[in-house]
Amino acid sequence: MFRKLLFTGVFAPLLAACAAFPSAAQEVTPQQNAAIEATCTKVMRLHKGQSEFEACVSSLSDSVASLVSADYAFNAYQACGAQGLKRETSEFSRCVLNQEDKQKDAGRLPAGSAAKLNAAYIVPADSDPDDYFETSNKMRHRREQYACGGLGLEPDTSAFVACVNNLDMNIFTTEHPNG
Repeated sequence: MFRKLLFTGVFAPLLAACAAFPSAAQEVTPQQNAAIEATCTKVMRLHKGQSEFEACVSSLSDSVASLVSADYAFNAYQACGAQGLKRETSEFSRCVLNQEDKQKDAGRLPAGSAAKLNAAYIVPADSDPDDYFETSNKMRHRREQYACGGLGLEPDTSAFVACVNNLDMNIFTTEHPNG
């Protein structure tokens, strides 16, 4: 319970900010990429070769990178707090930055939903066989929500809303390049 409150209160706004300004510094793993592509195919009902498919993959990749970044931060905050360092001090900030670097240098994904993504577990969001372009705007939006939920983002959090909005905007911009 405390972890959810801490994540929602402290890290969700950070995650939303990261989703709005994606970082290329954190690349997705091949396993994550396969899960993202499966999500764009099975949940969104887009097809490889379509520009909208590429927009979907790009948007969800940014969200996964933000999830990984938030997991690194969460672990670092916990480790520095366990050392007895006080928040809002330069010592705490240096500790967090050092802890994040250590995790990244170790070359392992932090525990969290992004580390558990697996293409084998991706299932369609609905029973409607129509592809993305043949459905209503309401159905498209619902599939966008399921795509972000499939990453492990919890509905009604700022990170979830940012993921859905970014996915919708990236696909819309691809479909309508002149607005």
